[in-house]
Order: sequence, then C-alpha cells, then structure tokens
Amino acid sequence: MKSKTTLLWIIAVLVTICTAYYQRVTGPSYPVKGTTILYNQSISWKLERSHVSSEDYEVSIQVNDPAVSGEIFWKRFNSDDALTTLPMQNIDGFLKGRIPMQPAAGKVMYQVKLTRMGTTVDLTPDPVIMRFRGDVPAGILIPHILCMFIMMLLSTRTGLEFFNSVPRYIVVRMDDNGICHRRGINSWAGHSKICFRGILDGNSIRA
Repeated sequence: MKSKTTLLWIIAVLVTICTAYYQRVTGPSYPVKGTTILYNQSISWKLERSHVSSEDYEVSIQVNDPAVSGEIFWKRFNSDDALTTLPMQNIDGFLKGRIPMQPAAGKVMYQVKLTRMGTTVDLTPDPVIMRFRGDVPAGILIPHILCMFIMMLLSTRTGLEFFNSVPRYIVVRMDDNGICHRRGINSWAGHSKICFRGILDGNSIRA
C-alpha cells in the first residue's frame, strides 16, 4: 500500500512538472526562436513576446559578420499607426535595435529583417506581438508561483487517488433507527443521512 502511494506521488510530481513545462513553452509569453540561413551562414535568434514596461526592449541578434545589416519594423498592436523603421547597429558581432517602452499591458507588433549583399530575409513570416508588463516584486511573484505549483500538484494527486485499489475514505451514516454505521465507499447506497465523513488512516478515523 505504501509503495503504491509513493508511486502515485511520484506520478503526480512528474505530471505537474510536465504540465508546467508545456504551459511554459506554449504560453503567449514564450519567446519566438529560430535559425535563419543568410549567405550560407546560420544565424540563431530569439524575439521576446513579453517585456517590462519600465524600459525599452532591445532586440539583439548575434551575426558575427560586419556585412550583415538589419531593420526593425514595428507599430502599436491594433492601431492605425504607420510602421516605424528602426535601423539596427552592428556592434561587436551583434545587431542591436530598441523598441520604445510602452505602458503596462500595451502591445506592439514587430518584424526583423536581415540583409547581406542585397539579399534580405525576414526572421518570421508574420510580425511578433509583444506585450509590455508591469514590474512585479519578487516577494509577491515567488509565493504566487509556489502556490500555483502546489495546487497543481495536490489536485493531480487527488485525481490519481482513483487508482488506489483499497478504499481509504469512509462515511458514517445514520439508519432509520438513528444508529450510525461506518461503511466503506462502496456501501453508501440506501443511507440518506451522514453522521460523519472522514479518512481511514490505519485503525483510526481522521477528519
């Protein structure tokens, strides 16, 4: 029994970790990543989809080639603004450009193009949408994340209890004569009044 309970806890932990990882890599704040080939050169890049509203967002792409130039095209999301073009600077092998900071919850859409010897490539087929977020103090963010993961773990473990072959939950119900009877989880039928509901822990009852 103990070994099966331990196994269920291990499964619950693994399911929680996998679920959290899946949410992390598929969520709307996960960066867009990729690799682009430009003149037989492989260029890896990462474009953020979430950034703090207290500072500009710096796009930085390692190219290691002074002949490569780049441009950022951006505008506020769902606005009638014209696209703004920002030339990127090639500094120490990195192309860099800054998108101005926006108010918290503000969104921008942007696209990056790289050029070398007249050949231009778009890093993404469609513009990337990025949301600017407010700064959250670590004293609030860390407890929030911990509580979220603990609740995910406990809810998963509760669901896995279904696979425990030995019922651990009991109910004490009152019959028509007012006498309470302790019955297993499969013996509830025919008893309409509950005297006590608890968990069978060894030979004792725990509420």
